[in-house]
Amino acid sequence: IEATIAGKSSLDMPSLYVKTRDQAYEFLKSYGFDLKNCNEHDEVKEILSTAIYFIENVLLPYKDISSIDRSVVIDDPLTILVLASDKSHPLQHWYCSILRVCHAVTHARYLYGEKARTQIAAHVKNHIEKYLQRDGELLFLGDEHLKIPLYKLEFKDEKPWERIVLKLLHKAGNLGENVYDRLGMRLVSMDQASSLLIIHFLRSRNVVSLVHSLPLRAKNNLIDLEKMKAWYDQLSEALNNDEITLEEFKECFKSYRTLSFDVENSPNPDHVNIHSADSYKAIQFTTRILYHHYDSSHLGGETFFFPFEVQILDKETYLENTNGIAEHEQYKQRQKRSAAKRIFVWA
Repeated sequence: IEATIAGKSSLDMPSLYVKTRDQAYEFLKSYGFDLKNCNEHDEVKEILSTAIYFIENVLLPYKDISSIDRSVVIDDPLTILVLASDKSHPLQHWYCSILRVCHAVTHARYLYGEKARTQIAAHVKNHIEKYLQRDGELLFLGDEHLKIPLYKLEFKDEKPWERIVLKLLHKAGNLGENVYDRLGMRLVSMDQASSLLIIHFLRSRNVVSLVHSLPLRAKNNLIDLEKMKAWYDQLSEALNNDEITLEEFKECFKSYRTLSFDVENSPNPDHVNIHSADSYKAIQFTTRILYHHYDSSHLGGETFFFPFEVQILDKETYLENTNGIAEHEQYKQRQKRSAAKRIFVWA
């Protein structure tokens, strides 16, 4: 009941309630797999095998479960379901852990929109490449009206399945639809203020539709917008009061690229990744791209939103994020420890 109406994840259930093999068969059929179908039976066996591999190679290095005897290998899914429900069995917790990982592997395996992902990635790349310019080794984002120097542009393609499973395991909401960063891009500007110009450019040139952004996925711990606005308002007030001339105002405004508007605290505490180091700073938002898929007759098909993550930061912060304590390998290790602790909560 808690997993259904109280907001508790099924991954955190202490056991199942499957007493017989017949009940286990019906449970799996309701889940989505009919073991009497040879293809679906093979799929379940492959999911089980993948889950065991993931546990052995990804999670166990971060959790000691040597106290249990794992020498007896059971590869029958119905038996595992029954044993995971038998609280008197010495390995009941172990089989529950296997099923938890099987659940995440299933959602990672059957994420919708593989064709959409490929086509949307190509669409966004082609669209933004129209605005990329090179001058020797220098890279710019822009057109005849606005030209923004870039340090780097990176496209994020599909995550490897292991990383998707890991992401699903360490999050409370463990559904595949909650993986928002399957596609995305990272734009690295030369300075802080230019990061805001990039957002303006993406919006004004309709590179991505910002009206489809997900508010709760927005994050900005790179630039304090209030600080920047206060600086601009002060400058404007001085101009209006004739304390500075228009030329002096223009000269001061040109200096914005050398100023720092660091954020002291993240303005969106609801969007905090507990595995990221405190030093990891960026502007990040997730928009959605409306994808239309038609069949060959163009009379039928489907339409749905596909998430696309955009990350923007300046060169100095990018190098700090890459080389400092926020190194990605450490980030992944924190995720693995968190996932192992959750899956082996009994150990």
